[in-house]
Amino acid sequence: MHANDIKSNTRYVTCGVPQGSTLGPILFLLYINNVLSVTKFNTLLFADDTTLILSNESVRELEKSVNSELTNVVAWM
Repeated sequence: MHANDIKSNTRYVTCGVPQGSTLGPILFLLYINNVLSVTKFNTLLFADDTTLILSNESVRELEKSVNSELTNVVAWM
């Protein structure tokens, strides 16, 4: 793909659903709804947007929790 005369590198997609297909939205919902079972993040799902939320009074503890939970999400993907 070109933008402003700059060509992006080619990357292989290893997860996701087909874009523009009839089954795409259903497959996406089946895929993304399972994230709730692998993380302690509060999760907001709307259409094709996902928001992961954690809170803690300690920034240090929050950072540890977020990094741990993101590791879980990456492993799930």
